[in-house]
Amino acid sequence: YNSSCKYYDDEKVFKEYVKLRSARDALNNTLEEPSFFELTGDVKSKKILDLGCGFGYYSYKLMDRGASFVALDGSSRMVELAQKNYPENPNQAYPLQNTPRLAQTS
Repeated sequence: YNSSCKYYDDEKVFKEYVKLRSARDALNNTLEEPSFFELTGDVKSKKILDLGCGFGYYSYKLMDRGASFVALDGSSRMVELAQKNYPENPNQAYPLQNTPRLAQTS
């Protein structure tokens, strides 16, 4: 963990990223997402480690397809948003600086 992980904690950067990423016609949705799911295939009963999870979009999409996961991100704001957006499973996303805690949760 280092100071470069704090980039998305900057309020302006964070808001712009979330706005861009949440747009229905965002490149992530139109190009990346179909390829991602084609490449991941069947994830039912798989355990996923999502490094750089952002606000947890793919982690929770994989959960909807039957996977369990642990998600890490260097931005505390991104992790907080993941936990807020997916309250049914908020304790699966962790700030990167809290990784020692993971050893206690497994």
